[in-house]
Amino acid sequence: MGSPLGPLLADIFMGKLEKFPLSDQIHMLKHYGRYVDEICAIAATETDVDALLNAVNQAHPSIKFTLEMEKAGSLPFLDVLLSRRPDGSVRKDVYRKKT
Repeated sequence: MGSPLGPLLADIFMGKLEKFPLSDQIHMLKHYGRYVDEICAIAATETDVDALLNAVNQAHPSIKFTLEMEKAGSLPFLDVLLSRRPDGSVRKDVYRKKT
């Protein structure tokens, strides 16, 4: 079990990263949302996603981020399954990991 301060410290750390070294890459995205240390970003191209991942992994030597791309038009984020509709809107459903 982690420290009770873990989520608070992660939130503060990510806030500082977003404010200074990563602000240019974040502003280029269509959408950027974060809950503690989980990030959901929508980019116009895969090049934008690759640039953001490269930038966040270079922002601090002790932190490494991973990337999960949508599969078949869907992407789980926290307990929500985000699905792309044909008209471009996003459908949200409850998501449960298979056990």
